Amino acid sequence: MTARKIKRRQPTRPLRESDDLLRLLVSHVQDYAIFMLDPRGYIISWNEGAQRIKGYSESEIVGDHMSRFYAPEDIERGQPEHLLKVAEDEGRAEDEGWRVRKDGARFWANVVITALRDDSGQLRGFGKVTRDLTGRREVELTLRTLTGRLMSAQDEERRKVSRELHDNTSPVVAALISKLYTGQKQVRPGNTPLNQTMAESITLAEDLSTALRTVSYLLHPPLLDESGLVPSLRLFLHGFSSRTGVRIEADFATSVRRLHPDEEIALFRFAQECLSIFHRHSQRPAIRVRLGMRKGMIALEMIDEERGLPVEVVESLCAGRAAGLGDGLTAMRERLLHLGGNLDVHLTDHEGLVMTGLLPRHEPAPSAG
Repeated sequence: MTARKIKRRQPTRPLRESDDLLRLLVSHVQDYAIFMLDPRGYIISWNEGAQRIKGYSESEIVGDHMSRFYAPEDIERGQPEHLLKVAEDEGRAEDEGWRVRKDGARFWANVVITALRDDSGQLRGFGKVTRDLTGRREVELTLRTLTGRLMSAQDEERRKVSRELHDNTSPVVAALISKLYTGQKQVRPGNTPLNQTMAESITLAEDLSTALRTVSYLLHPPLLDESGLVPSLRLFLHGFSSRTGVRIEADFATSVRRLHPDEEIALFRFAQECLSIFHRHSQRPAIRVRLGMRKGMIALEMIDEERGLPVEVVESLCAGRAAGLGDGLTAMRERLLHLGGNLDVHLTDHEGLVMTGLLPRHEPAPSAG
């Protein structure tokens, strides 16, 4: 079969008419605010989507500075000028945050600012595209609230199970060990098989007692309620290193005081999840743990000091994917976001993979009791 040659149709419309059609398309877009700024950030064009989203007609807004749409606190810290500078230097700037409509109502917006240059490289202005994401953000906040409630319910259930193991089960096992020791003393010295059986039974019962204490502590460490995050983390890291052989080096800033209980348990669970990932996947686990302040945030950093994680695991973590790593890390991110924080995973040239749990700093919570 002979292939047919497809001929490209030559454009029949003059270039000026095509430009007019493009401007007509942009001006009638309803779902996006699309408008032009001069090099100083003053508005020089306006489309129907901008009027629908922001509330201003073209005659009301053209000639005003784009800072008109920003909240007072963002104007005070120079956010509009900063975004223009980033777009000028890098060609493009993207931001999400609150913006203000004509009636004063705030909406959550995604904003992209693109620098427009002529053939000589001279900056002629900026193109600005704004999407109203208020509905999506409300859904995300609702889901985050539900996630926070679920996490709180899980923590409370863990606390109950931990208390049950500590208060009821552990004493029974301790009594059993005591009875076994008593029985061992009553066995005749010459009865070697029975003596051996009793000794093995005592060893198993003591191992069971240790396992129950460990599980009880990992479910909910009582020290977290009594003394706070730092002592609890120190004890947990020491126990984890002893059980697994993983080398752990801790560096805790003295400036970190007691936090809200929800914040302390969130960072504690974050440390548990990170150590679990390192232990399961690292070929030579050696972890550095740092707790301190970063730009007004409390930061708990878990660092793969020996860079022993496989490349595919590092790539998944940096990309925010939990595939093959369990759902724990995703849950940790949602827990931190619910508390106003975040989970950051990135690679550095000198430290390797760094996983950081971030929470805003509040006034220290009152001591328990």
